[in-house]
Amino acid sequence: MFARIYIFFIAALTLSAVFVAGKFGFSTESLVNNMLYGLLSLLAVLVLRREQHFRSVFYQMWLLFTGFTIIISLQVFSGLFSNPYLQSDFYVYSTMLLPLLVCWTVVYVLMEYIFADWSLLRRMMLTLAIVLPVWLVAFYPYYIDPRALALASQASDPALYYQPLFIRAAYVNFLSLSAVGTFFVIKLSSDKATAVYVDTLMFWFSLFVIFEILYNFANATNFSIFTISQYAAMGTLLLIAGTFVMRLRFLSQAAGAFYESQILSAVPFIGRRAGFFDRFIRGNFFNSKAIAKRIFLDAPQGKVSLRNPRGGSGKTDSYRTVSRRRDIRNTTLNNNLAHAQRGSENGEN
Repeated sequence: MFARIYIFFIAALTLSAVFVAGKFGFSTESLVNNMLYGLLSLLAVLVLRREQHFRSVFYQMWLLFTGFTIIISLQVFSGLFSNPYLQSDFYVYSTMLLPLLVCWTVVYVLMEYIFADWSLLRRMMLTLAIVLPVWLVAFYPYYIDPRALALASQASDPALYYQPLFIRAAYVNFLSLSAVGTFFVIKLSSDKATAVYVDTLMFWFSLFVIFEILYNFANATNFSIFTISQYAAMGTLLLIAGTFVMRLRFLSQAAGAFYESQILSAVPFIGRRAGFFDRFIRGNFFNSKAIAKRIFLDAPQGKVSLRNPRGGSGKTDSYRTVSRRRDIRNTTLNNNLAHAQRGSENGEN
């Protein structure tokens, strides 16, 4: 029942915001992006309903896209107010909150990846300790007095009135980009287990953050790249939506939930499934024909079918290991029996 109410609320809010934005002459790419944020919020809810092992990660993503949907929709509705100062204040607060949501999400995913054995509260407190000070320093004093922009902005062009705000938003987005980069550095060095498609989502988030930085600088400089960055962000949102659909399909299969329960266990025979980032690295930086087995899949005693380079039956490594151990044991037993027989014969003589 709650899911249906939520779906109706997000759909109604998004469509009404698109209708109002069309009345005020918003660009087509802005309208489409707002609809995509609503779609991603709904997809995140569907993933959360089936998620078992990584609920906190996808909960943060749900908060991100739901927050984007609500904030941008309310920003559109603020145009209905006749007071221009109220409209400006709401625009300032929404511009400050959007990079905060992105930064919180990617930093939390990084904390989850590094400190998976920590409690949820400890990971959230560490994320807060990293994100909040940067955000407070970057946007001071605009969250206290949004009309301080009138003193900070010396531009004669009204289009550059919010220039200091967008430059500081870019600083926060740089922290988000650093967190995504740190995620992939740790992933390449340790290859710890994580949810299937999370690495793909983080790759799309890196592109999204880059386009957000371009968007910030385009607004700050009144540069013509603004429209290009909007279309680029639109394509990235579509890729994120497609990845959410693949994650939902994966969780809908019985083997999917079992697989993730096994990669989180201590069983040495279970390796991590290669994701988009793994295939990208292998395809561009490694010679796959020269690799005897898939990299990023470390299962030395597992039943991974590998052909014997000298020819043979193609048994698995574990079967060959057991066979060698059995041969050694039988040889030792035969030697002991022969030695005992010779001893008994000497005693009789």
